[in-house]
Amino acid sequence: MPRTRLREVVVCAGAFAIGAAVALFAEGPALFADGDFSERLVVLGVSVVAYLLLGVLVGALAPGMWKVAALCLVLPLAPVAALLGDEAFADGGMELLLVGFLLGDTAAVLFGAMLGARLRQG
Repeated sequence: MPRTRLREVVVCAGAFAIGAAVALFAEGPALFADGDFSERLVVLGVSVVAYLLLGVLVGALAPGMWKVAALCLVLPLAPVAALLGDEAFADGGMELLLVGFLLGDTAAVLFGAMLGARLRQG
């Protein structure tokens, strides 16, 4: 396996694992918490900031493949949302929170990865 391909696999596997951990620990408490909706929105904001910082890190570590690395970082959001989303739809208003997690975190990762790659390249 060429050295470049090995680096891509390692970066994507690491990004996927980190993305899965953040998705599980951010979406899980927000969707299953007994608190009120404002607390869940705070968790959504923290999740977006966390994904933005992870995106910057991934983009800076792999500037030549920031798009692929960002996709690997975001990919775990869909299965985690599907797993946790079934229970969330029982409450009213949780659909918008789930969409906020999916779209907000995805946008944060893409923007962060692009920013990290640009900062690294010059």
